Amino acid sequence: MYNVLQVKLRCGLSNEVTDVDEPSRCEYVALLSTPALCLEEKLQELQHKLDLMNKEQPQQHDEL
Repeated sequence: MYNVLQVKLRCGLSNEVTDVDEPSRCEYVALLSTPALCLEEKLQELQHKLDLMNKEQPQQHDEL
């Protein structure tokens, strides 16, 4: 029996594995985000959304 890995690609701001699942024994599905699949307009939209989220989140500082 062989292990099987299926990789699904989607548009994203960086190259990163965003999810891994094991739907059945020895069968894996990984979701990979990459800007290589994005149109320039989509990349700009994602960056804008990320910028807005970062502005809404207060900066957290760890105190010693």
